[in-house]
Amino acid sequence: MTQISQQNMQRALTALHISPSEFNDIRTAPFHEAKKLLQELKSKAHQNYKQLAFELHPDRTQGNEEKTELFKLLGQVLGEINKMTISPAPPARIQFVYNPFGVRPFSWSNTSTPGFSQVQVIYVVKMKPK
Repeated sequence: MTQISQQNMQRALTALHISPSEFNDIRTAPFHEAKKLLQELKSKAHQNYKQLAFELHPDRTQGNEEKTELFKLLGQVLGEINKMTISPAPPARIQFVYNPFGVRPFSWSNTSTPGFSQVQVIYVVKMKPK
């Protein structure tokens, strides 16, 4: 299978009546809602593909090259859409930073070491749950 160019992808998505905002909605939604939106997008793409495939099939278009090419492209794009999955974000890692020198990280200037004008020291302490 060949790589689908951006121009061809846009052409196919337009034919399938899928807008970039639908992908953005999936990307920015919470996990459970995004999962539902992705299923709806796949369903919409499949329904629109079935209609277009009926109209663009080479047997119905008497071998029209342009329509046959669009028919093949839509099949590729639908395959890519069906491969899409969504997974939950990894759990957040909480890291406590302990600085014995005050609110700001302790820093000092060291002009004698070439390439290092300022060095910051931060102590990281992992806390165990009680």
